[in-house]
Amino acid sequence: MIIECKCKKYKFKIPRNENLVTGNKVKCEICNDEWNINLSITTSNNKGLNILENINPAKANINLKTKYSNNDTKLLSYTLIFFTIFFIFYILAINFKPEVLQKFPNLKNIYESLELVSEIVKSYIEFFKEFLSEQFDNL
Repeated sequence: MIIECKCKKYKFKIPRNENLVTGNKVKCEICNDEWNINLSITTSNNKGLNILENINPAKANINLKTKYSNNDTKLLSYTLIFFTIFFIFYILAINFKPEVLQKFPNLKNIYESLELVSEIVKSYIEFFKEFLSEQFDNL
């Protein structure tokens, strides 16, 4: 069965094993409109139903995939912004350590933790450098 979005721009093919009842609420994944299904309109017009059945469902799915890829792009952007801000904060905290500790001596434990994390990251980087050099030397 094909249902049409409330905005009349998008159509979606519903698998036959889905139990749809008149009055069920559905939500369009593209425009986020919600509406109640009215099956009497769809099933009473057999001619219209046959026309809708001929719609290529792959075209309807393109709109959904585009929407998801936009969300993925947003998530990637936010993640990159977060790591950039975190990295800048980290560099500033390390560079201004004496001044910060002079003004806020209670942050000594945080700086010790940052130094431990720095050493761990450096050891992982060295490990991967050695690992990659061994892998490429064997080729």
